[in-house]
Amino acid sequence: MSSALVHFPPLFSAPPRLRVSNAVSRPRTEVAQIHGGGNSSTVTSRMTTRVNGVESLRAAHHAGVAALVATAREVPEALWNVARPGDKWSPAQIAEHLRLSYLAGNAELDGGVGLRLRTSFWMRTILRIVYLRKILRTGKIPAGARAPREIRPGAGPFSRDATIAAVEAESVRFENALATRAPGHALTHHVFGRLDTLRTWRFMTVHTEHHRRQIEETAAGT
Repeated sequence: MSSALVHFPPLFSAPPRLRVSNAVSRPRTEVAQIHGGGNSSTVTSRMTTRVNGVESLRAAHHAGVAALVATAREVPEALWNVARPGDKWSPAQIAEHLRLSYLAGNAELDGGVGLRLRTSFWMRTILRIVYLRKILRTGKIPAGARAPREIRPGAGPFSRDATIAAVEAESVRFENALATRAPGHALTHHVFGRLDTLRTWRFMTVHTEHHRRQIEETAAGT
C-alpha cells in the first residue's frame, strides 16, 4: 500500500488519535449500544455520522486519484520516462509505484499478502506517534521517505497511457474492496503497521497527492 510507504528515524511523543470525523471517536461505546443498551436515536445518529465520514473519505480519495490521472496525462510523452532532477523517479516510475501500491493493498484486501511489516513493536509505536498522526493531519509525507522493495518501480520504460489506465483500474478495485470492510478492518503498512479503514482511506489519499505533486513538477516544466 500507502499506503503505505515510508521509512523514518525514531522520535517520541504522545499517542495519536485520528479525528477525521466523529465516526471514530467512540467505536467501542457504539458497538456496546448497538448490541444492547443506549438510546436508539443516539445510536442511529452516530452510525449515520460514521457512514458520512467514510463516504467523505472515499470521495476525497476518488477525487485525488482523478487529479493524479489528469496531471499524469499532461506530461509530454518525451518526458514521461525521463528521471526528475537529482536522479529522482521519472513520472513513469512514480505512476508504476502507485500501481504497485494499490496492487499490494488489493492483494491484502483479497485475503493474500500485502506489504511485509519491517518495524518492531516499539519502533512502530514511536513512528505512529511521531509521524503518522502528523501525516494524516497535514496531508503531507516528509521528504526523503522511502518505499519498501515490494512497491519500488523498475527502471522502465513504462507506457504512459497503459500505466495511467492501470493505476485507475487498481484504485477502483481498492475503493470497492475497502468500502465493503468494517470500520475496524485493517491493512498493513510496512512501517506503521496495521491501519484501520478510516486511516487507510486518508493515508492512501495523502500518498497519491504526494506523488501527484511530484508528477506536476514535470508537467509544469519545473
